[in-house]
Amino acid sequence: MTAVIYLCISSKKYIYIFIYMYICFYESLFIMILISLSLVFIIKEKVIFINRIIYSDIQNNCYII
Repeated sequence: MTAVIYLCISSKKYIYIFIYMYICFYESLFIMILISLSLVFIIKEKVIFINRIIYSDIQNNCYII
């Protein structure tokens, strides 16, 4: 299972966190699952883009790159 987190601080002074999780075909032949979670936080100015990848092994243990 693979998860990707996108964290964006927009000029509208909000932090948008999008978490996309999906199951890889080579790890399981089941239906591919896409989960989108969005959290909104109030913050100051500026625009920052941070991409972090969380991947899990066969035992579904998550790691942060």
